[in-house]
Parts: sequence; C-alpha cells; structure tokens
Amino acid sequence: MKTKIRDFIEKQNWIFAKTYSHKAPHEYVVRNNIVGTDEEFLEIVDYILENGITMYFWNHPNKYIFLDGRQYWVMREGKDDPTTILNRCDLNDYKISIQWKGSIREDSYHIKGNLINQETYNDNSRDNSIL
Repeated sequence: MKTKIRDFIEKQNWIFAKTYSHKAPHEYVVRNNIVGTDEEFLEIVDYILENGITMYFWNHPNKYIFLDGRQYWVMREGKDDPTTILNRCDLNDYKISIQWKGSIREDSYHIKGNLINQETYNDNSRDNSIL
C-alpha cells in the first residue's frame, strides 16, 4: 500500500491552503480535481480512515498517517462527498504531542520524517500507520 499511496500523491497538483498559512500550513487536493481515478483517491482516503492514528487538532479527532516526512489526513462529509479533501503538511513545521492513556507526555514521542522515536513508542498495533 505504501507504494500505491506514494505513487498517487506524487502525481497530484497540491494547493497551498492560504487561509491557514500563519497557524497551520498545509496543502490539499480535492476529490473532484485529482490526477488519477476516483477509485484510487477513495482507496487512499479509506486506508487513512481505517488505519490512521487518531490525533486531535483543536479538539477535533481525525485519523492521520505519516509518509516521507509528511502527515496526511482527510476531510469529508460522508463516503459520497464529492468535495472530500486529502490534506498534507510537512512535519518539520509542527511539534506533535501524543496523548496516551489519559496523560500527556510532552516530548516523549517525537515524529521526525516518517519515524516515531522507537525507544518510547511501543504500540506495535499502530506500526501500519507510520509508513
């Protein structure tokens, strides 16, 4: 799946999200304006939603995967939403803290590139989300 995701994202015309450039710089592609097939897009979206790590952005839960130094996530209003958006950001632009079992361990989990610090991250059930 890693190769399929990489092939898909490399051929997209990513749009810089100007609205959030000062506080959450990222890029996006919209379902109805992708390079490739709708089936390819939905396969990537479904993979992220089914296998991603749940993280919060401004108290909003979302599923995320990490690939080649970037974080990917989806925004949609149901499976048939033609305006489904695939987002990505450069991890070098962010500090990420992970809440684990009710406690926040700041600086315990560092995401650098596509790797989580293996000395502190021991949940093998989530390895498939870090590509």
